Amino acid sequence: MIWLNGTPIEVVHPVNQPVQRVGSLRPTGECLLHEFLPRLSRARFTIVNCYSDARLCAGGSTIVTSLALGKPVVATWTPMVRDLLRDGVDSLVVPAGDDRALAEAIDRVDRDDALRARLAAGA
Repeated sequence: MIWLNGTPIEVVHPVNQPVQRVGSLRPTGECLLHEFLPRLSRARFTIVNCYSDARLCAGGSTIVTSLALGKPVVATWTPMVRDLLRDGVDSLVVPAGDDRALAEAIDRVDRDDALRARLAAGA
């Protein structure tokens, strides 16, 4: 469990999916795929920390599913992300490996209801 602005949030990932720690943000546990969709549908937004290695494409299915559910996405840039997301329209995209930029984008989407609604409408 991690805390964001005094509110506990759950960070989960599907079983057998690669996971990368970002600063103090780390997954708290795995969930089975049949549990992942209901959890994702309850989220206000999705964070996808893609690997900076362009050969690894982990996170693509989470991005597509999030957009299908109308969820804004905060993601790190990779060539795959460029093909899936529109920065400022349905997501906030930050440079891969820049933990500070990722944390700031997460904070913006968490605190700004109007931004979150605008990104959700673009999803």
